[in-house]
Amino acid sequence: MKNIKNFEICSRAIIIKDGRILLPKPKNESWYFFPGGHIDFGEKAEKALRRELKEELSVEIEKVEFIGTVENCYDEKSVRHHELDIVFAVNLGNQEIQDVEDHIDFHWIDLEKLEKADILSNGF
Repeated sequence: MKNIKNFEICSRAIIIKDGRILLPKPKNESWYFFPGGHIDFGEKAEKALRRELKEELSVEIEKVEFIGTVENCYDEKSVRHHELDIVFAVNLGNQEIQDVEDHIDFHWIDLEKLEKADILSNGF
């Protein structure tokens, strides 16, 4: 039997405001990813996203809309991950984000620079 502990189901947010997109980046790393995180067993994807954004940014989602699902495989610290991301467009209104995670920095990236950003992507 294969070890499936690195198979993950996550809820991810696309947050765009004033022509910029919000992207987290692990401290001491060069790559970005989309905000959100793991869905707990029995938890709905939207509820998980609301929880994760509250934990990471101290914000409440004002509006959320399902976009789609993305499958992703990547290596991090010599560990192979296989991830299924449920992606939502999120509106935070006029709330200010508070970067409360000690291992992640959040950055607003201009949309026209997004193509050049090193975003954790499909590694199949």
